Amino acid sequence: MATPGESCKRTLLEDSDENSSRTKLRKVDKRHIAALILARGGSKGIPLKNIKMLAGVPLIGWVIRAALDSDVFDSVWVSTDHDDIEKVSKVWGAKVHRRSPEVSKDSSSSLDTIKEFSCQNPDVDIICNIQATSPCLHPSHLKEALELMTNQGCDSVFSVVRRHNFRWKEVKKAFGTALEEHLKHTGREIALPIEICVTMLQETGMQEEGLFCIAAGADKLKKLKATLDCSTFQLEEFYSDPHAVAGALTSYLKELPEPLMTYQLCEKWIQASNISDSHKRLKALMEVCDMLPEPNKNNFRYLVQFLAKLALESNVNKMTASNISIVLGPSLLWAKPEGSLAEMAATTSVVSIIELMINHSSCFFPEGLCSKPNADNDSGFSSMSECPSTDSEAESKWRPGSRGSFDSDRKDSIMTRELATTPVMRNGPGGLSGTSAQLNVGTPTSGPKGPSPFMVCIGDFCTKPLNLNPACRPRRQDWDGELCENGSFYFATKELIAKGLLQGGKMSYFEMCPECSVDIDVDIDWPVAEQRVLRFGYFGKDKPEVVKLLLCNVSGCLTDGQIYISANGEDMVSINTRDQAGIDMLIKAGVKVILIEQNPITKALADKISQRMGCQVLQKVDDKLKKVEKLMEKYGLEWKEVAYLGNDEPDVKCLNLAGLSAVPHDAPGVALNAAKYTCCSSAGRGALREFAERILLLKKQAKSQMERDRIGRD
Repeated sequence: MATPGESCKRTLLEDSDENSSRTKLRKVDKRHIAALILARGGSKGIPLKNIKMLAGVPLIGWVIRAALDSDVFDSVWVSTDHDDIEKVSKVWGAKVHRRSPEVSKDSSSSLDTIKEFSCQNPDVDIICNIQATSPCLHPSHLKEALELMTNQGCDSVFSVVRRHNFRWKEVKKAFGTALEEHLKHTGREIALPIEICVTMLQETGMQEEGLFCIAAGADKLKKLKATLDCSTFQLEEFYSDPHAVAGALTSYLKELPEPLMTYQLCEKWIQASNISDSHKRLKALMEVCDMLPEPNKNNFRYLVQFLAKLALESNVNKMTASNISIVLGPSLLWAKPEGSLAEMAATTSVVSIIELMINHSSCFFPEGLCSKPNADNDSGFSSMSECPSTDSEAESKWRPGSRGSFDSDRKDSIMTRELATTPVMRNGPGGLSGTSAQLNVGTPTSGPKGPSPFMVCIGDFCTKPLNLNPACRPRRQDWDGELCENGSFYFATKELIAKGLLQGGKMSYFEMCPECSVDIDVDIDWPVAEQRVLRFGYFGKDKPEVVKLLLCNVSGCLTDGQIYISANGEDMVSINTRDQAGIDMLIKAGVKVILIEQNPITKALADKISQRMGCQVLQKVDDKLKKVEKLMEKYGLEWKEVAYLGNDEPDVKCLNLAGLSAVPHDAPGVALNAAKYTCCSSAGRGALREFAERILLLKKQAKSQMERDRIGRD
């Protein structure tokens, strides 16, 4: 595939040449190929943007013209649900697929509409979905992309553009975020603050006296929470203060929008804890525990198993199951609203619940700590009936030392999953089994590709790099950049679309030059897109840069159509100095300018206009087409060398035939539909100047292209 520069140069130079490509394609491929442009009427960002005028052409007109002039499609369609879009599409030469209400909703996807079109047109074998908001699309883009389908046997081809942007990802805070949302965002099973804090406490805090009871320093706790919020692993300074780690874990549980044991089950927890019979109470609590949503249950199990392990060291750390439940229980379950009798009941009950669960953790979660095989149990764990009583010695003999769910080869362990994405190293021989170790960030060695351990935090906002390493930031010229979909078009076979896919099978991409990649989503994109399309857009097969003659109406174009009559009966008109400057610019560039007036005006006024404008004024021109043809014959010109600025029904034929034609912004619909360009300015308010600038811009482009052609031939 050509380089981006070569592709862009070829696009700008060859769009109107080599039209035999369609014939060549048809010799090897007999499939029906259709272009489909989706143009729903309910666009939210810019209402009816698909037919809004962009550089004098309806937005959808740019891509319809490119598709038709590519000569590679058997049919070109616009899929819409709006009458005005349908009307404009037909004027520009496209067929219309009237989409159903089911695929015209705000929630409908592009694929839904394409599938509907494919089902209604089974003869179409390949569909090219063209984005209506791609006004710089050129026929050559479509030709070359289709060759990948027809010559290389691809099932799908899509457009991309090369970007050299360093991307950063927003990191959502862990503290105060709903558990399920945090797990989904991070792709974890155990919440990051819970797992990191538990891991650190196992390594340095299991024998710390008064753990969870002694408050940590406020500054250090705040710093640790900010570090965990940003999902970083620069935790070395916190290993020496297990009370800060325990405080961070407690804060995380308290700041959850909903308690880990859930509001929904609060009443059931309380009812189960109030059962007088100890065996029935234990069984009831197990049943409620099984009702927890899976994310909550996984994290609750992980936490309870750790607390049970912590209680085994109570002879040293003084944290018995009772003490642990008193300080941590209220962070695991509370009722709403706060301060209510229900909350008081929940606080009282949760203390007894957590104490019971710590003492019987192997019964509540046999898949974790109760890993001693049982000959009478195929599951490999002890049955509930064999669970030990609250006696700590009986309980301890069922615990496999320092393993269980804290084994270092656990599927979602920090030491396994996080190492795959972040260069984290362990200092020391320990694992998650409780021996001394630390999490340290390794020295970054990768370039712009791959993840980076760096994190930037400003206030409550955190971010991390996605495609660079800030320590090895490359120069632009040393980096190939990334290929990003620009959405201009997607080719796909009907078989692929039937499976609900636009990309699949044998895939390839077509790289467009950045100049031709335009995004239009909101109002502020519009002026940028307009300037881009004037420089890099496709204006049709006939090159308007050969314009040698401009014909312009006096009334309704040069003036606003009003004639003022003085007290002594003299006719007067108002002329904008910007329009006068536009005529001067054209004359200096070698374009002959002739003004035409159909309505009778006095000879004195006509002479004054001619003198002021520096060009000829033709009066009482009833048949404008006939008059223009005589002028063309006189000067030896063809229609493609003529530019015409008209404003009403008598100008329609000339507007259709001229190589470049335009109307003021306030022209009636009959003229708007016939013109190739609609000025943003109104009649007598700079429309002529605007049209003149467009003519000169195209002439400048043509001169530059001819110079490149000459250099290429030399």
